[in-house]
Amino acid sequence: MPASVYLADLRYNYSGVLANDCMPLGVAYLKAVMDRDEPEIESRLFAYSDRLRNAIVKAPPDVLMLSNYVWNEELSFYFARLAKQINPDTLVVMGGPNITLDAGRQVEYVRARPEIDLYVLGEADFLARDIVREYLDSGKSIAKLGDKEIPSSIYRRSDRSVYRNELKPRHKEVEDNSVPVAQRYPGRVLRWQIGADDRDQPRLPVPMHVLLPGNQLLHEGAQLRHRADEGGDPLHRPQGQGVVAQHGNPPDC
Repeated sequence: MPASVYLADLRYNYSGVLANDCMPLGVAYLKAVMDRDEPEIESRLFAYSDRLRNAIVKAPPDVLMLSNYVWNEELSFYFARLAKQINPDTLVVMGGPNITLDAGRQVEYVRARPEIDLYVLGEADFLARDIVREYLDSGKSIAKLGDKEIPSSIYRRSDRSVYRNELKPRHKEVEDNSVPVAQRYPGRVLRWQIGADDRDQPRLPVPMHVLLPGNQLLHEGAQLRHRADEGGDPLHRPQGQGVVAQHGNPPDC
């Protein structure tokens, strides 16, 4: 059964100045695993709220997955409510560290927010995929999904009571993770450096092709330096002009 999944790690944009320029790497890995294991599912990744709002209004997703950090909590709640207003049958999933560690207060946190159907506790690289699978097996019924046993999660049963399932052990087989760049470009690893023109900063491998909006990444007040392991010349642009990606056509971001 085909399904559409929107994954969002949102940040505020004040007149073109981003409140947070961190790469949404966490949700990128969720998408990578989903794309690898469930290719029939149409997944899209979002970092910018205006693009997510346009997408939800134009084509409401079957599943909306939102990150929850201290800097974007209310923004994520806004989109959870928006998705439910447009389509009450959209499954809204939230996850992230911005939640208390106390089990009782975790339940109250979800109970007080009826727009959230399920909250993931801990890592979700593979659990996000499993939740979508269970949702599809339930005939895209949120109520039927609520009567299943979903580990490491707080969710609503079919009677609307809030249930907390215990955390499962962490997934230790790192090689099971799917890295988008490695998938699309065998033998090529893209490395991106973000910062204020400090060449001594470490370079981190990031699956950036799933993050770049419209084959271009713009970050106000930041300079990006792109290098390929093949030894190509870095692409460097003055502050605020961004860098044009040289590989692939990524989804909306």
